[in-house]
Amino acid sequence: ADAQNSVRNRKLRRIQHDGVHAHADYAEQTHRYLNERIEPQPIPVSEIKAFLLKHIQELSAYYGQDMGLAISRKFVCWYCKNLRDAKRFREIYTKLNDYDAAMKAIDEYFDSFAGEER
Repeated sequence: ADAQNSVRNRKLRRIQHDGVHAHADYAEQTHRYLNERIEPQPIPVSEIKAFLLKHIQELSAYYGQDMGLAISRKFVCWYCKNLRDAKRFREIYTKLNDYDAAMKAIDEYFDSFAGEER
């Protein structure tokens, strides 16, 4: 059990330090779920949007805007999974070839959740 916890703790630290799309709070929730089976709290839509935008910015900085946008299509599907109207948004987003239009689509979609709780 101690060896398992040690491995989990190393993974948790790696998540917190490697810039994987997890805030320390979410990493802690994951840790509690794995160890104590305490269900994590839902991530607010505004934070999902912030993580997504940061992810796309990093992809674009590394690969360039065109390739970053193309790669982001896969991740957009992950980020909006289980959100309202996600299928429709994914269909729109995956057809976009302009970076600014993609950012506008993300803003419009995620801002449509203003005032809603998940």
